[in-house]
Amino acid sequence: MACCERGFHGVSAVESLQSRALLGGARAPQPFQPASVPAQYPPDVPIQWHDLTLLVKVDVHGRRLTGTATYEGTVRKTELRRARFDADGIEVLRAFDGDGHRCPLEHDGRTLYVDLGERRRGDQVRLAIDFDSREPRAGFYFILPDADHPDRPAHAWTQGQDEDSRFWFPCHDSPNHKLRLHVLATVPDDMVALSNGALKDVYRAADAGWRTFDWQISRPIPTYLLTLAVGPFVEVKQREQ
Repeated sequence: MACCERGFHGVSAVESLQSRALLGGARAPQPFQPASVPAQYPPDVPIQWHDLTLLVKVDVHGRRLTGTATYEGTVRKTELRRARFDADGIEVLRAFDGDGHRCPLEHDGRTLYVDLGERRRGDQVRLAIDFDSREPRAGFYFILPDADHPDRPAHAWTQGQDEDSRFWFPCHDSPNHKLRLHVLATVPDDMVALSNGALKDVYRAADAGWRTFDWQISRPIPTYLLTLAVGPFVEVKQREQ
C-alpha cells in the first residue's frame, strides 16, 4: 500500500509541475547564442549562380592548382555593378565576361570583386575567372612522400567544410547558396581524379603525360561539398545487370 501511495504522490507531483509550467511558472527559454558572442549572418546572394564549370590542372608533386572557374547565373538585386567571391590566398590572374571582354578586378588577398558593368535584376551573367593556387593553406591538401614515409603514394584531396573551398578557387563559400557543378580535372597519366556526380568521360589532355576527367552533377550543392581527390587509385569497373 505504501508503494502505491508513493507512486500516487509522485504522479501528483509531476502533474503539479506541468500545471505550473502551463501557468508560466517554468523558467524562461534561454537564447541559443550567448550575449557575449556577436551576431553573424550569411552573406547576401546578389547573383543566383546556377552553374559552375571548374577547369583545374592539379600538379600534385608541385602542390599547385591552376585553372578557370566559369560561373553562369541571374542577377537578383535591383541594380548591380560588382560580383563578390571568396578567394583567400589565391592569385587571381584575370576575369572575362560572357562576351570575352576583360573585367576589372579588385582583390585584397581574401575577397575578390569583379566589375560587371551596370546590371539589373533578371540579367544573365557569365563570368570566367583564371586563378593560380600554390600550396593552399586549407581546403586542398597535398600528401607526398617524406623522410619518415618514403613509400607513401603522392595524392591530394579536398576538405571544404566548413568554409575552406575559398582557399583553392574563387567561390561563394557559404552554405546559403547552391549550384550545379561540372568539374574537368587534369591530372598526371598515372593518377585518377574523383569528383561529385557522374563520370562522363576521360580523355587525353593537350599536355603530354596528362589526362582529363570530366565529372558532372546536376543536383545543386554548396561549394563546401565540392569534392576532388587525385591519386594513383585503382579503377574498378562494374556493369549493372
